[in-house]
Order: sequence, then structure tokens, then C-alpha cells
Amino acid sequence: MKYTLIAFLFIVQYGISQDNSQLLTQLKSDHTEQSKQLSYLQSKIDSVTLLVDMEILVSLGLPSDNYLKYRGFYLEYSEEHEQALWTMHIINPNIVNLGVGRTNDFRVDPRIKTATADSIDYFEYDSVNDEYNGYGFDRGHLVPSADFRWNVQAMSETYFYSNISPQRPEFNREVWANIEGHLRKFVMNNTKRLVVVNIPIFEGSTKIEQSINGVSIPTSFAKVVLDPESKKTVGFLLKNEGTDSDLATHAVSVDTIEELTGYDLFAHGEVNEGSVDEEYWFPDYEADPEPISQNNMPRGYFNTQSAPNQVGSNKQIWVCGTCVAGRKSRAGNLWLNLDKKYPNSPVSAMIKKENLGHFEYDIIEAFVDKKVCVRGVMKDFGSGANLEIVNSHHIELYQAK
Repeated sequence: MKYTLIAFLFIVQYGISQDNSQLLTQLKSDHTEQSKQLSYLQSKIDSVTLLVDMEILVSLGLPSDNYLKYRGFYLEYSEEHEQALWTMHIINPNIVNLGVGRTNDFRVDPRIKTATADSIDYFEYDSVNDEYNGYGFDRGHLVPSADFRWNVQAMSETYFYSNISPQRPEFNREVWANIEGHLRKFVMNNTKRLVVVNIPIFEGSTKIEQSINGVSIPTSFAKVVLDPESKKTVGFLLKNEGTDSDLATHAVSVDTIEELTGYDLFAHGEVNEGSVDEEYWFPDYEADPEPISQNNMPRGYFNTQSAPNQVGSNKQIWVCGTCVAGRKSRAGNLWLNLDKKYPNSPVSAMIKKENLGHFEYDIIEAFVDKKVCVRGVMKDFGSGANLEIVNSHHIELYQAK
């Protein structure tokens, strides 16, 4: 009665006819009903889209016959390692629909009869201080939850512990996340599906010491990507640790990962597994500069290809190349990479933190992206040939001799 009176007063005040008022009410009711129907249809479309994606994966060939099927991905579970041996899914162009946020509903996977890992394998709850004490590892997704932000059911299933692998925080939150983001960007920019296989590598692995269920710590991770339309592939091989290097520097062929893991990937698909088209996968990636010719070097000067041969000679030499990157380490030392970025740089030059005061200018601004010569004694630090620059007299812009 109260709402009828309000509607009547509204009609009287604004001079709206009873017929138009009823029409407006009816249209709103029809709109609500149609919205419900559209929501239902969209839900059905999303469900069938997932079914189509899963059929595509089967048609290409799964890595093994011992697998479990979920709404949006397949995986094979390892009781020995308490995580998946591999996962396979599709990043669908539907990810442009930002309809679902992170569910964060980490939980035991009921499909695994022997039970999976649980939160107690990654951290413990301190009831006295009301806080969680982690064991030093992130709960890293193999199938990324963000790849299914368009479907809440599929996203939720990525939080089963069967899909979780212990990853170093600097790995999970940086390079692993960067690759995942790069692939989603590729899908959105090109409006096409990408097939992704994730493989933890356990060679030389140990267990999380505090883990109740004995969760293994992968030493490395492999990620293989296929564009079913172009038949092009790319693989990534990364240690379970942080890195400052560009994604493209970790790109390898699918053949390389198959040889390492023993899996026959995309066995039913006629795809290119022997090479990586860097321009296709990394359109913004800049190729490494050509080394300076050794023929142009005077006595005592070496290019980055010849200089590593001087390791162990204890001689002060000049090494010339293009300074492609400069960065400070956590210890405060400055590193300059010649001809290739870390970790692939054939020669790197280090200026210790205590010696940076000997330079009256910004070293990175002065030399990065320029041809330079650096002077020092070549040493092998385990990550390539390196030399130490002591003062500004030991670095100069290159001039053809």
C-alpha cells in the first residue's frame, strides 16, 4: 500500500500517465527476465567453450595416459612428489572478460585417492601470535588461476593442491609470473588460443623439511607453449630461483624439453618443435648485437668471443663489446654485461661497491647501449667470464683502431 501511494504521488507530481508508468514497470521486469536468460546462456557458452578446449587438448595428444580431467585442464599426479608431474590447459581469448577475481580457495584435491599435499606442508599457524609462519616457499600454480578469470568453476579448481608446486618467492612472483602474463597478453593481442604444458623437474630435488606429506621441491620448471593455428611452439626452461634476465633468454625448443623430460608432447599434432621463432613470440625483443670483429683489435685487445680464452692467464687485457645492460647486485656492486644480457653474457665487468666513488658520472647512463672497452684480469666466477674494473681509467668508449 505504501509503495502504491508513493508511485501515485510520483505520477501526480510529474504528470506521468498511468499507462506509461505501467509500461515502464513492465519493461523493467522484461529486462530483468532477459538478463537472467542472457546470464544463463553465457554460462552455457562458457561451459561448452571449456569442453571444446579440452577436446582440442586431447586431439593434440596429452603427455601421458595416466591423467585426471578437470573443467579446464588435465594433469598427472605424483604420489612420490605430492604434486602434478605435468599439467596441460588452454589460455582462451575469453580472458579479456575480467569477471572473476582470485578465489584463493587452496584445498586438498578430493580426486586424488591417496590425498594431496595441504597447507600444513607449506606453513604452520602460530596460535599464540595469531600469524602464519611459512617454510620459505610460495604455493605456486602450475595452471595459473588468472588464465580462467572468465569462469569461476574452472578458476577454483586451479587451487587444488594437486596443481600447486613449491616455488621460491623470487621465482613465483617474478619470472614465472612474467611468463604467464606475457602469454595472456599474447592471447589478448592476437585473439587466439594458446596451449600450455607445465612440467616440474625433480632431478636432484629434496623435500620441504617441515612438510608432513613429503612435498618435493622442483629444481627447475619447464613450460611449453603451442599456437595451434600457426603450429609454432616455444619452450621455457628455468631454475627454481630468481633471475634478472629477459624472458626470451630462457626460450628453448620443444625438442630440448622433450629430451630432458622424456615426454612426447603434441604427439598427434603436426607442429614445429625444433626451433623457436623469436620474432613471433617476442615481437618487442631486441636481438643481441654482433660482436666486434677481432680483426679490428690491436695487441692486448679482445672481443667477447676471444676474451674468455684469457681466463687463468693473470694478464691485464682490454675487452671490447656492446654494453647491453647494467645493474646493481643486492650487495651493491655494479655489473655491466657485454654483447648479451645476463645470464648469457659472454663477458661481464664488475665495479665493486667501494670503488663506485672513483667515478664522477652515472656509469649506466654513460655506457649502456654503447660500444665500450673494459680493462682487467679475466676470471671465471662460475657464471661466465668476468673482470673487475677498479677505476674510470679501466673503461672507455670503443674506437676502431
